[in-house]
Amino acid sequence: MEPLRQNTRRLGTERYHDEESEIDDRQALDSSRSSLDDRLDSTAHLIDGNEDGYGDYGNDAGQERYNPRYPDLGPRSYWRILMDGPEVPKEPHVTMIFPKLQTYPNTIAKMFPTFVKRTILVVYLFMWSLIFMVLANESILSSPMIGDEHADLLRCSAVPQVWYGKNDWCGLNGEDCYGSNTGKVFRFKCPADCIKESWTYSETPVGGYESVYRPYVIGGNNTYRADSYVCGAAVHRGIVSNRAGGCGMIRFTGPKLNGFISEKSHGIESIGTEAEFPASYEFLDTSGLSLSGCYDLRVIIISVNIILSLIFGYFVSHPGLFLYGLTIAGFWTVILASNPPLAGGEELADAELISLGFRRLLPALLSTYVIYGFSTKPQLKDLEANFSRMVFWVSGFWIAILENYVFAALPLDRLTPHDLNAQPGAWLALIILVSVVLSIAIGQAYVIWRLGKFKPYIQYYLLVIALLIALSFVPNQTLRMHHYIWTLILLPGTGFKTTPSLFYQGLLVGLFVSGVARWDFDSILQTYEQLRRGAPTFKGGFAKFGEPAIIEGGGVLKNITLLWQSLSDARQSDESIDTAWDGYSLIINDVERYRGRNNSFNITDWAIQSFGNLTESIALTYYVRVAFAEIVGSRTGDYTRAGKIVLNTGEWKVPPPGAI
Repeated sequence: MEPLRQNTRRLGTERYHDEESEIDDRQALDSSRSSLDDRLDSTAHLIDGNEDGYGDYGNDAGQERYNPRYPDLGPRSYWRILMDGPEVPKEPHVTMIFPKLQTYPNTIAKMFPTFVKRTILVVYLFMWSLIFMVLANESILSSPMIGDEHADLLRCSAVPQVWYGKNDWCGLNGEDCYGSNTGKVFRFKCPADCIKESWTYSETPVGGYESVYRPYVIGGNNTYRADSYVCGAAVHRGIVSNRAGGCGMIRFTGPKLNGFISEKSHGIESIGTEAEFPASYEFLDTSGLSLSGCYDLRVIIISVNIILSLIFGYFVSHPGLFLYGLTIAGFWTVILASNPPLAGGEELADAELISLGFRRLLPALLSTYVIYGFSTKPQLKDLEANFSRMVFWVSGFWIAILENYVFAALPLDRLTPHDLNAQPGAWLALIILVSVVLSIAIGQAYVIWRLGKFKPYIQYYLLVIALLIALSFVPNQTLRMHHYIWTLILLPGTGFKTTPSLFYQGLLVGLFVSGVARWDFDSILQTYEQLRRGAPTFKGGFAKFGEPAIIEGGGVLKNITLLWQSLSDARQSDESIDTAWDGYSLIINDVERYRGRNNSFNITDWAIQSFGNLTESIALTYYVRVAFAEIVGSRTGDYTRAGKIVLNTGEWKVPPPGAI
C-alpha cells in the first residue's frame, strides 16, 4: 500500500511541475507577442501619423492590434486589395473641431443623476410639443372665419368646389361646376407659397395656348376665368400673401364674351386669351370684415422647430432617441407647416390632415427602425462629437425637410423621360445632380475601403442595381425612384463616424421623412395612368377634323359647319378605335358644347343662339377640339389639340398633331 501512495505523490508532483512549466511557456509567448504588437503599432503610427481622420482599427481594451486577416500568400493582387482593403483596417473618426464644445454635453451630463436628466428631457419634449401644437392650431388646424362665415381651406392648385378640371369634366356647357352659378359667393383660405404650388404639370389648354410649368391663372384686372386656380389668382390680385397665405371671397360673375387679359402682378404673370368662357369670378373686398385663423404661420413654426431641434441634437447623444425625436418633429413639420398634403378643400380639411398624418406615421417609424439599425446606430453610438452632430447632421436633416424651398429653383419635376424632355434645363440639372452624387459616393467608398468592408457593400449595391434593372423591364410599368426609395438605398453607405457622413445621413433621413410625409409610400412601379396627371391616355384612338363647310352669309358672320371623321370611317383605317365609342364630344373654348352622334356641328348657329347678335366687339374667334365618346356612359377619348376658327373671316387653322 505504501509503494502505491509514494507513486501517486510522485506522479502528482511531476504533473504540477509540468503545468507550471506550461504556464511559464505561455507567459513567455504572450510577452513576445506583446512586444511584437508594440513594435508594429509604433510602425503603423509613424506611417499614418493619425493625421488623415482615421485611427487604428480596434481599441485598447484587449482587442488584438496586429491580427493579419490574411495568411502570407505573397503579394496581393489589385483585385484583392480593392475587395479586402488594407491589411490593417482603419477606423474613421469625426474631426474634433472646437473640442470643448464637442464634449461639453458629456461634462454637463456627469453632473446630474439619471433621473434628473430624464426629467429634463421629458419636460423639454413636452414644451416643444405644446409650442408646436399651439402654433399649428393657429396656422392650419383651427377653422378660418370671414366675419361670421366659415371659409374653406384650399390647396394652391385645382379647387373642385369651383371647377372640376379641363375638357368635359364640368359637363355640357360647364353646368356641373359651382363656378357656373352666377352671383354665388365662395369664401376660402389659402396656404403660403402658392406662386409655385399653383403650377400645372401637364399641358392644360387655354384657347390655342397650352399651359404647363407656370401658375394657372387666366385673366386680370379683377376678372378671372372660372377655372383659374383660386389661390394663385388671389396672390396675383394681392388678396393673399405668397409668404403667409390669407383669406378671401370670390363672386361668380357669369360669362365673359370678350376674353381675358394677361397681366403681371405680385410675382405671377397671368395667361391671356381672346376666347370667351361661360363663367368668371371677381374678388370681393374683405377689409371691413373680421378675419380669424386666416394666416399661414409656417415660417414661425419651421424656425421654432429648427432652433429647438438644434438644442435637442446637441445634448441628446443616444442614437435612437436622437433619430426618432428628429423624425417625428420633421414629419409633423411637413404635414402641418412646410408642405401640407392638402387634398383640395374638404369641409374638415384639418381633421383630414391629422388622419392622413397618423396613417403615414406608423410605417414611417417602422422604416426608421431599419435606418437606425443599419445607419444611425453605427454612426452615432459612443460619438463624442456632439457639436459636429448638431451642426452637420441636424442641418442636413432640415435642408432636406425643406426640400420644396431649398431645391425649388432646380428645373426638375419627376425623373421620367417625358418630364425631363418637357422642362427646359432639366437634363442639365440632372447631369449636375448625378455628378455631385457620384463624387460623394466615391468619397464614401474610400471610407468603406479603409474599413476593409468594401466587398459586402459593393455586393449590396450591385444587387440593388440588378434588381432595379430587372424591375425596369416589367411590362406596362414605369420604374419610379421616389424620395423614400433611393434614400433607403443610399443610407447604409453613410453609417460611419466621419464629418461628411454626418451631413449625408442627416440629408438622406430628412429626404426620407419629407417624401413619406408629403407623398406617402408610392409604389416603385407605376402605370402610365397613375403618372399622367391629366395628360392624354393615348388609348382608344383619335378623332380628326376635316375641312369645315363655309358658306358666305348675309351679315357679319359666315355660316360655318365643323366636320370631323366619322367613327365608321375611322374604324376602317385604325383598328385601335375603342368599340365602346358611339358618338363624339366637341370642346369649344375649353368647355364641352356638344355631345352626340353627328359628326358635324354648325358653330355659327350655336354662337348666335348662345350669345345673340354677334358684333366685332365680341370675341368671334373659337378654339375647337374633338374626341370620340360614349353617349350613354361618361367615358371620353383623347381630344385633339386646338383648331382655330374665326366666324367673321372664315379663317381655319388645322389642329397641330397630337392630343391634349
